[in-house]
Amino acid sequence: AAAERPEQAFYCAALACPDPHAATALLDVARRLGYWSLDSQLLLVVRQGEAGAYEPLLGETTALMRARPELALSWALHGQALYDGGRYDDAVLALSKALELGADSWRTYYDRALCRLGLGRPREVLADLDRAAALSAGNKWVAALRGEAHLTLEEYEPALASYDEAVRLGENAPWTLQGRGEALRKLNRPLEAIPAFDAALAETSPDRTRFRAR
Repeated sequence: AAAERPEQAFYCAALACPDPHAATALLDVARRLGYWSLDSQLLLVVRQGEAGAYEPLLGETTALMRARPELALSWALHGQALYDGGRYDDAVLALSKALELGADSWRTYYDRALCRLGLGRPREVLADLDRAAALSAGNKWVAALRGEAHLTLEEYEPALASYDEAVRLGENAPWTLQGRGEALRKLNRPLEAIPAFDAALAETSPDRTRFRAR
């Protein structure tokens, strides 16, 4: 079957490859050879995102969006690329378009919430997270970001409750633990805040992308 459909062989090899840089190189070869499909292009965008290749990623998502403007996923991926480049206003527009086209997933609402947090609009962040939570109950990323939004609003009790939920669900990134410590400090609970800050300093999570859901 692989010999009959070489594009499928390239796709499967790139999907299984543990190194995103090698995977993107493999997909580039497939495209040059003409073994290409919409699935291949979508996978290339995903693997470029994993590799942190912002400029190529933005180029690919722009091309995808122009080629398939009716596809909600095109706009959602483009919004993620714009967010990674710090273009939060443009990202909000792209993600909103994805939702208009039917991308009714927790991830799209979550990504738009991330952008709105970057724009300093925490009330809108909470509204998007309510929608995300309705679609993905018990989501640690949603809980952690909710804590950050409440902390920004100086709503320390709900911030702590959200951080506690995130930690209970297994989210232990340094910024989550640090935010929990800050909420405890603001609530005048220093004896609990100190070990929370210590836990943040001790955490060695390999994921350095703040709030980026995997």
